Amino acid sequence: MLSASLTINAVEYIAYTRIGTINPHASLRDRAGTLSGLELVIPYTGATPAVAIPRAGQEVILTVDGTREFAGVVQRVSEAVYGSTSYTYAVDCADYVRWFDRHLVQGVKYPPGDAEGLTDTAGAIIRAMISDYANQGAITWDVSLVEDGPEIPQQTFDFDPPSSAIDRIAKIINYRWEINVQRQIVFTPVSGAASVAPIATVDWETQTAISDLQIAEVADQIANVAYIKDTKSVAIDDNGDPLSYTEEVGEADGFQTFWALGYEPANYDGTTVTVTPTVGAPVTYTVANGGLLKENIDGKPGDGSTVDKAFLCLPNWGVRLPAVPAAGSRIKVDYPYLDISPKVTSVRDAASITEVRTREGATNSDGIYEEVYGASDLINVSQDAIRARAQLYLSQRGHKFTGTMTVFGTGWKPGQYFRFTSTKRFGGLFSGGQTFYTVDVSKRFATPDQWVNQITISTDVYGEL
Repeated sequence: MLSASLTINAVEYIAYTRIGTINPHASLRDRAGTLSGLELVIPYTGATPAVAIPRAGQEVILTVDGTREFAGVVQRVSEAVYGSTSYTYAVDCADYVRWFDRHLVQGVKYPPGDAEGLTDTAGAIIRAMISDYANQGAITWDVSLVEDGPEIPQQTFDFDPPSSAIDRIAKIINYRWEINVQRQIVFTPVSGAASVAPIATVDWETQTAISDLQIAEVADQIANVAYIKDTKSVAIDDNGDPLSYTEEVGEADGFQTFWALGYEPANYDGTTVTVTPTVGAPVTYTVANGGLLKENIDGKPGDGSTVDKAFLCLPNWGVRLPAVPAAGSRIKVDYPYLDISPKVTSVRDAASITEVRTREGATNSDGIYEEVYGASDLINVSQDAIRARAQLYLSQRGHKFTGTMTVFGTGWKPGQYFRFTSTKRFGGLFSGGQTFYTVDVSKRFATPDQWVNQITISTDVYGEL
């Protein structure tokens, strides 16, 4: 018989659990895990329950044969009478995202100790964000599995849940992320997201562990040329270096405090505000010398502590000087700026185009299926980041095989992969071997001594759209 443990708030409930209602489910693409419909039957002696009644908000952990199969938070508990001496409790649980999102993220975040530069690695920004916002109070999150990834522009979060903030960063660079059952934050490339499944190699003609395998070829969603529009990137020169624009924004009249800029500023770092009075030396305000602040993030005009500073306001395309410059002073701003018009970037999946042309016949097809995709959230990003978004889109719209299967045993989870071979399935198409990913995993007890997994698989790590 399998050894099972179900704890809620560190109290053991397995003896009171209807074993057939233990059904954890996890989805890779939705980054969601649930344990819904769990039923407990708790007897009473007089007015005293045999065990503490579970409450919403408590931590729940399910372990089967030493493997943690689910961990998260109780979301809802429903009570009903069961006979004359017991009550039933329907318990719905979800993964740790609810706890992770308890504090909203604000402002532009950088790794502690780093200068506020134009870019930093995606992983460094995520770790700093988690340290500053998610790791508050007694609950902390392990970030040892957060990979650095490529450099990305500074990120501004407007009271966003941490999970939404990481979602945005992951989409910029085609990474995936999750909170695993050990309360670790996993942030990794899609191509490296998987781990080897409990059964690493499956030969259909000889294996006995997998049953009810159904495979479908999917091609009705194919797109192999993507146009990404509505993005904005930093203006660059012929060498790919950011362009900087010097603008004489005006002459002080002794009253004015805000000067509008002609172009949309790209970021704070690299911006210099210079005030040249009619008498005396010019005064410069930069991030490096501590004089240039982010309006309504680092401080507010008139708060009494920033009178000798300058504010750069990205949303309003302008510069504010809380200390009114003397009449006749010249105001100049040197700043990197975004391209005047949104770009349209195209990316081609050459392998898909060749595959489609072969299948449809060269006389009938050029192999191309085009789609356009809006990404207005990509502002102040590099062309590499825009292309990564297009490639992410195409990776979910390619030719693929999907399917379902039943497997007995513990340790299966979304994101794993195994090698499948068969001389018969699809006429021997898989005789050379094919990598499949586990996309969606639903588990239950088939019998008290058999843990069974209903698994959705795909040749793409995210499966079908």
